[in-house]
This record gives sequence, C-alpha cells and structure tokens, in this order.
Amino acid sequence: MLRPALRALAYGPLENEQLALLLDDLGLAPSVRSEGPGAEQSIAHRLFVDEDGTPLVLDVERSGDFGWVVALFHTGHQPAAPTIDAYRERFRQAIRRTDLVLVHIEPPASA
Repeated sequence: MLRPALRALAYGPLENEQLALLLDDLGLAPSVRSEGPGAEQSIAHRLFVDEDGTPLVLDVERSGDFGWVVALFHTGHQPAAPTIDAYRERFRQAIRRTDLVLVHIEPPASA
C-alpha cells in the first residue's frame, strides 16, 4: 500500500513542452501509476529506492484542467527527513521552472 510522504499542489496551464520539462526535471517518463491514492489521475511515475533502502514512488497527477499534484509515496517505512527535504526543494524548483503556481505543500518545511 502506498502512503504519501510529500505532496505538492500546483495550479496553471501546461503546454506540452512545459509538461515535458516538468517530467524531465523529476526524472519521469509517462507511465500511469496503478495503485495508491490518486492513481486514477496519475500521468507519470517511477519507482526507486533511496540511499537508506526505502522503496519510494515519485508521481505526477493531473487534477482537473489546470491542477497538478507532485507526490512522493512510501510503502510503509517513512523516508528519512533529508530525503523529504531534498524532494520538497526539487518539487519547488520543478514547479517554478514550469511557471506553475505552488498552492500548497504537505508537510511544510520545518523551521
């Protein structure tokens, strides 16, 4: 069972080139995720293992006409805080580069 470790909600229209840039920035190829929350909106994902050996799934979902969800899922063992922090920054950069508006990121960065 996939559980969210990090999730960013963004808004804005994406042309094909911008979508390709977003997927490239995140190291994704179009491949629909078949399990976990939001799987029916998934447009690209990849499975990988972090440096601690934790299995993770990185995913991009479309939500409506102009909504986008970028998410990092785990399979039961929460990824380490440095992994979450690194992907939070990576999500922010990819969203900024494609001119989307970052609406919300969960969990937020700690002070």
